[in-house]
Amino acid sequence: MGLLCPDAIPKFLNLFDLDIAPRLLFYTYIPAIVLSVLIGSYVLIKDRFSLASKLLFGISISFTLWVVNIFFAWIGAYADQVMLSWVVTPIFEYLIFALSIYFTYVFISNGKDISFKSKLILCLFALPIFIALPTSLNIQYFDFSICEGNPSPAWYYYLYALEIVSVFWVIFICAKKYEKLDKKNRDRKKIIYFMAGMASFLALFVGSNLIGQITLIQEISFIGSLGLVIFIAFLAYLIVQYKAFDIKLLGAQALVIAIIALIGSQFFLIKNLANNVLNAVTMALVAIFGWWLVNSVRKEVEAKEMLEQKVQERTKELGQSKKVAEERAVELEKWYKLTIGRELRMAELKEKIKETEEKNDQKTGF
Repeated sequence: MGLLCPDAIPKFLNLFDLDIAPRLLFYTYIPAIVLSVLIGSYVLIKDRFSLASKLLFGISISFTLWVVNIFFAWIGAYADQVMLSWVVTPIFEYLIFALSIYFTYVFISNGKDISFKSKLILCLFALPIFIALPTSLNIQYFDFSICEGNPSPAWYYYLYALEIVSVFWVIFICAKKYEKLDKKNRDRKKIIYFMAGMASFLALFVGSNLIGQITLIQEISFIGSLGLVIFIAFLAYLIVQYKAFDIKLLGAQALVIAIIALIGSQFFLIKNLANNVLNAVTMALVAIFGWWLVNSVRKEVEAKEMLEQKVQERTKELGQSKKVAEERAVELEKWYKLTIGRELRMAELKEKIKETEEKNDQKTGF
């Protein structure tokens, strides 16, 4: 199986040592990936596999793979596992940022795909990463004493520079679209919310990783998961408030899912059996009452939508009735004008006939 890392004991599946990593690692990352995969899958299915939903799902899967790779680096008991994790990390990080830029383009333009030129640029940026991947330009050496890789300066300069540029790229895309819209356009607020969520996600992700690398305090990188949670919160708000992706999502649903995910993540922090049982009971109760809450809210929303539909139908009927009445009024007015005109012409003819008869009588002397 290879060399064991110092102080590592492969207890889990004979490959991992869960005691090596801090419990905060599981508590911060697991709820984030659960939420992202749930939201990504929900949008993908409900939006019928549209381009935007596929890209969002791609971001959630890329982030999940990055987290799994980070878990390998933290809890891997064997040096070759940990080394492989350090080597392939740039791939998952670039996928997250590239898909985020692509998704921003498509979401802001209401589903319109980017040009081939833009796709080519995103691919060209990835080329140096794949070329440097198996070389010392990526990981200079592996420090077996602490079971960690030592990234090269090129890894810092290129990858982190690319990620920082990606944050400003997303902001530029949103700002450019924002300026093009009319001030009264409702989509302006939608763009602001999206930009705040996406920029927060990417900025916290790259910022926490960069500071963790500089200070050699890797636990700082855990803050990056907070950015994804913020992005999911903004995205859920866009779906609820603006019907983003043309789907319906209740705020209560998103809230219940988030609470359940947070409660479930506490199992990685709790070591006492009694506390685990209490946490499981709490999670079950939250799930039951959450289902009841969501069901109640759904019924109220459906009743409201039904009432709004009836009002719209009645308004449409009244509009049609008004149109018919207006058309009838126009016809009556035409008929009235035609009838009055005929009567006036008849009166004129009678008057002319009378005048003619009077003239004839005068001529004949009667």
